[in-house]
Amino acid sequence: MLAQWVATLDQTVKALDLSAKRRDMVAKAKRVLPKMIALVSFFFSHVRSRLAALGVSEAVAAVVLETLVPAFYLQQVAPRRCSAAERDRRLALHHTLLARARAPGSAFATLPAELQKRLELLADDCAALFVRATACVEGCNGQLALLHHGLRRLDNQRLAVFRTLHNYFIRRRDGTTAAERFFEAPHDDLVDWLLDRVNVPAMPRRRRSQEAA
Repeated sequence: MLAQWVATLDQTVKALDLSAKRRDMVAKAKRVLPKMIALVSFFFSHVRSRLAALGVSEAVAAVVLETLVPAFYLQQVAPRRCSAAERDRRLALHHTLLARARAPGSAFATLPAELQKRLELLADDCAALFVRATACVEGCNGQLALLHHGLRRLDNQRLAVFRTLHNYFIRRRDGTTAAERFFEAPHDDLVDWLLDRVNVPAMPRRRRSQEAA
């Protein structure tokens, strides 16, 4: 289906005889399309793997994927809109989708309350993983690139350090790290873990002049 749409787009570009700049924009969109498809595929496979770990039925998994994840996604992106009317519209749709999932007769509503709460937390967490790749954030990304210009082209060792600090050291207000939220299990303290494995160098040997004094 996407290949057919891309072919239609190419025909439209040729028919309209667009400028070189516009053709370059279309070509850029075609180049990033495979990466966007890979991102969406990875997202849904990740959500399905987490649902499979809980052992829920296909009907419940469908409610989570088609209703709960979109509902929490709308809740997260609503504050980003400048228009109050658009924010209210997205929040209203968020509440509508939640009500649909919790309605009597839904496969989700038949689950125990504890499992329902866990699935809602899972949907909220998975919605946060989905990164919007739209043109409206390019200006923000450009500004961030200038702010972090000194951190460009980091070697693999520094990148690994930053990744470890982000996943195991930085904590939210609720006291959890990214690793705890992802694996839903506590882990050892990072500082204690490092102290157990770092070989602290010995004190330097004193000079003879210091020993004589």
